[in-house]
Amino acid sequence: MTPWRLAAPRPVQARYRRPQARRGAGTPSGPRRRGPVGFPSRLGVTPDQTIDVTQPETMTGLVEAIIRHENGQQPYAREVILAGVDMGLGRV
Repeated sequence: MTPWRLAAPRPVQARYRRPQARRGAGTPSGPRRRGPVGFPSRLGVTPDQTIDVTQPETMTGLVEAIIRHENGQQPYAREVILAGVDMGLGRV
């Protein structure tokens, strides 16, 4: 018996063979291009500077910047983000 993936019609097989980078979430578009420039300025660092995400202050700023970038706003209370950062860093 032939596995279903081998029995799929050729057009279906061809669609799934395309490189993922040409479509979908991995492709750069407007707001994503601004990410590397916007995040450092919000964190007070330069784009080529290494940041230490094991520091709670740095991680909190990064999380807030990502939320603002993705949603256009940062609606969460700082206490919620601090609790999440503490859990993520294993401090709880």
